[in-house]
Amino acid sequence: MVSKPEPPPIATTLFRLTERGRELQESLLKLGQWGAPLLAQSTKGETLQPHWLVLPLKLLLVDHAPHEPKLCIDLRMNHESIAIEVSKGKIDVRLGTSEHPTTVVTGKPEAILQLLGGRIDFAAALASGVKVDGPAEILRRVVPIMRADPLKNAGPGTRVPRASSHKTSLAAAS
Repeated sequence: MVSKPEPPPIATTLFRLTERGRELQESLLKLGQWGAPLLAQSTKGETLQPHWLVLPLKLLLVDHAPHEPKLCIDLRMNHESIAIEVSKGKIDVRLGTSEHPTTVVTGKPEAILQLLGGRIDFAAALASGVKVDGPAEILRRVVPIMRADPLKNAGPGTRVPRASSHKTSLAAAS
């Protein structure tokens, strides 16, 4: 492992695997998969930290349209950002932001994890304070397939303007 202190907005020490350590990546992902259910069980007084979502999102998200062009989704929670880059069937999830995100999702880590994990629908995410800046249908490409579509209330053409002068949730656009 190699560590590197990062300045704000990340403001934490990032760890990455060395070339040799990458051979263990599958094992580390399996350990993360084993521990992921514990994120749903918050202990009294414990707050879900946004950077804890990186590994579960690597395990949950799937590129359902690998033939489509590359896209970037930024998640912004509690002064931390996670960049999700989707291209040709591969998904990269890391701390930080994308240079040109297609869509930006803002909200509490719990609500964003539940939405992207397919555990709550879009209406419930909006009710929990999740906001989307950009085309919401982009999220369909990576949300795990489930019987009920968690984005059913987003609408196929739903888009929230990128104008920074007025932030709007999709609730107003639906």
